[in-house]
Amino acid sequence: MAPGRAVQVVDRVIEVEKPVHVVKRVEVPMAPKRGDWPELFRDLAGQIDAGRVYDRDLPDVAEGIEKVWWPSAGNGTGRVAHADQGVGSVVEPAHAVLLHNRAR
Repeated sequence: MAPGRAVQVVDRVIEVEKPVHVVKRVEVPMAPKRGDWPELFRDLAGQIDAGRVYDRDLPDVAEGIEKVWWPSAGNGTGRVAHADQGVGSVVEPAHAVLLHNRAR
């Protein structure tokens, strides 16, 4: 450049879009397997006993439990043979048990 000539310095930001690939680990919940159910029911019982399940949700929880329990009870009368009870004992519906336990 020749001496004595003015030079203008320009400072500007230039934005350029550039795709960035990000690898991220994502946990996908799986449906419980046969061996998972006992622990899940113990966890549910603990949450209910600790008061971490709202009273308003108990009827829905009880309905779900009854849908599992009554078909497995044989003829639907609630009479089952269980190690803790005599053969033919009448088992209370789940909603009655949940509400009784909550009242304690």
